[in-house]
Amino acid sequence: MVDLLFSALNKHPAHKMTTTQALQILDLSVPITREALKNAYREALMVWHPDRFEGNKDLRAKAESKTSQINEAYAVLKAVPESAYPFQAKDSSQESRSRPPPQAAAPPPPPPQATTPAPERRPKEGTSIWWAAIVAVVICYILFVLLPGQTNSKAVHPVADTPSAAFAPLPELAANASIVEIRSRAEQGDAEAQIDLGFHYLLGIDVPEDLAEAVKWYGKAAEQGHPEAQIRLGIHYSSGSGVSKDEVEAVKWYRKAAEQGHATAQFNLGYRYRKGEGVPQDEVEAVKWYRKAAEQGHADAQLNLGIQYAVGAGVPKDDAEAAIWFHKAAEQGDADAQLFLGIAYAKGKGVPKDDSEAVSWYRKAADQNIGKAQFELGYSYAYGRGVPVDEAEAVKWYRKAADQRDKKAQCALGWCYRDGNGVPKSEVEAAKCFLDAAVQGYAPAQFELGLCFYNARGVPKDEAQAYQWLLLSAAQGEDKAKEAYQSLEILLTPEQRAEGQRLAREFMPKIIDGN
Repeated sequence: MVDLLFSALNKHPAHKMTTTQALQILDLSVPITREALKNAYREALMVWHPDRFEGNKDLRAKAESKTSQINEAYAVLKAVPESAYPFQAKDSSQESRSRPPPQAAAPPPPPPQATTPAPERRPKEGTSIWWAAIVAVVICYILFVLLPGQTNSKAVHPVADTPSAAFAPLPELAANASIVEIRSRAEQGDAEAQIDLGFHYLLGIDVPEDLAEAVKWYGKAAEQGHPEAQIRLGIHYSSGSGVSKDEVEAVKWYRKAAEQGHATAQFNLGYRYRKGEGVPQDEVEAVKWYRKAAEQGHADAQLNLGIQYAVGAGVPKDDAEAAIWFHKAAEQGDADAQLFLGIAYAKGKGVPKDDSEAVSWYRKAADQNIGKAQFELGYSYAYGRGVPVDEAEAVKWYRKAADQRDKKAQCALGWCYRDGNGVPKSEVEAAKCFLDAAVQGYAPAQFELGLCFYNARGVPKDEAQAYQWLLLSAAQGEDKAKEAYQSLEILLTPEQRAEGQRLAREFMPKIIDGN
């Protein structure tokens, strides 16, 4: 993990990008200042950091390309002499010419809707100031196990299975202070300067990037009781960056900051009690610390506290209380909370059943690219729940969710292609969609794919594969599949049955691992 803090931040290719192009990439308008340049650079990195798109290869590749452009743009603008700031960009005809051109069967039963909020939010803090952007870029790569798998509604208690970070707000870098001045104050015991110097080492700003040195300076400020240094030190111990990984030591520093009322530290400490990392697992203690942070307006803590109430972990199950906390986080723009609140309104759990209100919250989350919310919104349009029936709009949202590998959306899109609902009828496209969901272990899609192979709908006829997928679907409790494979097996040769059973046995562990 020593390589986590992308060295690319300080390595810029020597391409001939113009200042005008650089300004466009960083979304800046002239004249600009050095401070505006730094802010825009860090915010752009936060938006396009590749680790935000871990689950989507295409988006990650795009993000890596954008990050490279952002770094190059920053290098170009940073190279403008200090005396020229604030400066005007060149706008010569030569620059204009160098700018690249613009780049160009019976209707299926309704797919089951989500019932249990998951996953739980891992430690992360969103702040409105630009420091959140900096820390987001740095720490999200360091921390935990990130990734964006889809919600597992079968979990008895939702667990965090997406990458995210535990951010701590930092004081602003001293205006116009040189690294020499910062170091001098830090060596004299100034805690703010010690944190500032640690951050310079963390990012490699004006000094060589050195995680161990960053930890050293955070440690000095933490020993003085500075809560922001304490939580940052906890993060390093938790992630093993710049210091040996030690969850017990991480908890020690989180607790020190939490006891001083630091909301992010309280959230991180609650999460450790929830997971039993560095402390014995204790749901009641987790709720205690989540609540302290939630009452300070910490959106992630509000979300996780809502989950605790929704599933009855550490507190009595209480749908109404869960909805209250989901609502608080949702109003702050938390996409997962918006999804869970939409589910609550759709099911009438803790709030009056209201399909229109459900759609409103689904849309907010879907617009933030939450795959499950996109599926739920498509479902709403397909079956007229809170909106008029609109098959084309249903397909639009199913497709967005399917692109994120939401298996329910993939299967629903397959049904749309099979029956020509909202799209031209296509058995080939339907079979592709069913396959995408089937290999993720989705029983209804496995049943449909089995029928496709048996009836040669969109795929070549293959009785053994048909038998395989029907067996797999039936093994997960799909009643229609049980009837179908029992009818099919009497028509198969012993060799075909043996082959289908072999294929099913080989695939079964993949289903178990996937779920």
